[in-house]
Amino acid sequence: MVLPAAGCAVLPPARVDGEHATVRAPTSGIAADVSARTERLIDGIRRILPGTVVPELEVRVESDLQAGNAEAYTVRDVGRDGRTARARIHVGLRSISDDHVLAHELVHALAGPSWSTLPPLLNEGLCETIAAELEPAYVEEVAPWHVAIVALSVGVVVEVFFDGAAGDGETPPPTSVTLAIDSEDRFDLETAYELTTADLHDRGSWGVVRAAYGFGYLIVRSIVSEHGVERLHDLCRRAAREGRPRVAVEDVIALAGLGTRSSPDWAPWVKRHATESTLRVLGRVVARAFGQLLANDYRGAYSGMSGRDFVSAYGGRFRLAGGETSAVLDDIEGVLAALDEHWPAGSD
Repeated sequence: MVLPAAGCAVLPPARVDGEHATVRAPTSGIAADVSARTERLIDGIRRILPGTVVPELEVRVESDLQAGNAEAYTVRDVGRDGRTARARIHVGLRSISDDHVLAHELVHALAGPSWSTLPPLLNEGLCETIAAELEPAYVEEVAPWHVAIVALSVGVVVEVFFDGAAGDGETPPPTSVTLAIDSEDRFDLETAYELTTADLHDRGSWGVVRAAYGFGYLIVRSIVSEHGVERLHDLCRRAAREGRPRVAVEDVIALAGLGTRSSPDWAPWVKRHATESTLRVLGRVVARAFGQLLANDYRGAYSGMSGRDFVSAYGGRFRLAGGETSAVLDDIEGVLAALDEHWPAGSD
């Protein structure tokens, strides 16, 4: 999260001055640790992200961060030339052990004026992508939530299928059954592309901010994976040369492999990025729907079994329709509880 320059609270008491940044924290031990990690991350960002400029930089670790639901935020003082003269990163004490959070904010602070035509939606995506490059564990820990939120935002069809047999004499269940998941708040890229930084972080006025972060991450990740970060940087510099305030949305859609501006094709794009971890997150969100779907379709024919026994015996799994990656149904948090509710033992 990046914000314009603003006033600040009481300074944390401990201070360590590093090569590139000053760190203030509640204790000298925390300050020294965060300083070492900050310097390492700055070196990593400068190595892989073109167009970086190191400003006068301060990182503040705060015991009681006042930032709504945010784990951290960055305040920048930007000059007329678009260069960040000073930047101050505020990080909550409970989040400071997470290098991904710190790396994300450092990208905000270090991205130079040549990135200024990248809209806030994609700026957040750039920070997430570079942080993931530096901290690969992030891809398995946080990225699945981004992909699942994107899937829910554009609407997807999931397929429940069975790869086991209950035993001799049992009639196997149908090959598959589908569940359409739709959203009342469909993500509109054109609208999100025009959002200002203030809009993007005003959770009271825009209820799909989490989807925006997800889309920003996946769009930038797709471009960087296929074409390299320099290609995205080139788009930003070209927009500046042509006097445009931001990179053309049609260029972004094309580079990300989304089809055309008039008809972006989200479904195959989401499937490309969906991992088993993504499906686990998605399954948790729609666990109750899975329980009701399976009970409605199979309870009558398999009344001698409970829902959880049925899913276990027949090897129930699910995937995005047409996708290859799948997850085991009864491993998904909430699915067994939903089956117990809609298809308990002894029901008919």
